Amino acid sequence: MKINQNLIISEPASNITYYGGNQEWFPRNTQAQAGCGPVAGANVFLALCGKHPSCIRFSRQKDAVLALMEDVYHSMHTIEVPFLNCIYDHLKRGHVFFKYIPASYGRGILGFTYGVLRHGKKLGMKLHPHVLPTLFCTRRRGLRFILDGLAKGGSVVLLTSHNRHPLTLYQSNTALKSPYPAKNGMKCHFVTITNAIKKGDSVTLVVSTWGRIATIDYNALAKSWKTPLALTSCLFYFTM
Repeated sequence: MKINQNLIISEPASNITYYGGNQEWFPRNTQAQAGCGPVAGANVFLALCGKHPSCIRFSRQKDAVLALMEDVYHSMHTIEVPFLNCIYDHLKRGHVFFKYIPASYGRGILGFTYGVLRHGKKLGMKLHPHVLPTLFCTRRRGLRFILDGLAKGGSVVLLTSHNRHPLTLYQSNTALKSPYPAKNGMKCHFVTITNAIKKGDSVTLVVSTWGRIATIDYNALAKSWKTPLALTSCLFYFTM
């Protein structure tokens, strides 16, 4: 199964490789709690490097990618809740408190789009956004958008709203080994689509999330768009 080589990230000290960035790398809990958008934004820039070798080059070592993620986080003007973010940052990561009271408002369709454009401008890259809100989007239209984005931009970002759908994870970060379903599926999360594999009437999306490979059944995803819970769900890609 083909993966985007530009998203393979190395950590020389531990000889570990990752597939795309991971929000758990952020040093602060508040960043990590709602960091999936900036991670997806950083992945966009890594993928664009593969499509445009003449543009700015990014190191694909973990420390350098983390620096890129933090820069994108700030470019997205992420709104953190004053005082509450300080409490978050001093708690143990994974504290149950995080599940009930967020310390950041995260970002939606506009915040993500303008954040990527804003960071591209800082880097001297003139980007063009392509955005498809997917509430009640047809299966055919969504798939055409994904295939176009992969061909033109090297990646497509998927924002899932409250329209929960299945997500399959793998034990290995960069290989499809030992698949298992993510507990409770996926919702309210950004991932980066890097491939779409068609087999008959079925389509499997290969995505980067939490620094590893995962897959999404596209038919199940498209079905989840047929509900008001998908109000802020969206697909994005960027071209130069």
